[in-house]
Amino acid sequence: MTTTNPPTPAAFTKDDFAARMSRVASSAAEKGLAGVIVTPGPDLAWSGSPGTVLPRSLSG
Repeated sequence: MTTTNPPTPAAFTKDDFAARMSRVASSAAEKGLAGVIVTPGPDLAWSGSPGTVLPRSLSG
C-alpha cells in the first residue's frame, strides 16, 4: 500500500497577513465593532498560525 502526504499549502506572506487584517478590520467596522477576538488553536491553519495551543490567554 502506498500513502501520500497532503500537498503543502503555499507560504503565508506578509502581504497575505496584511490583506486578511484589512478585511477583518473592515468587516468589524461595518458591523459597528471596535475589534475582534481570535483565539489560538489547531484549526487556524487558514490564518497562517502554526496551530500551537497555549495553556494561557494571549490577551494582555
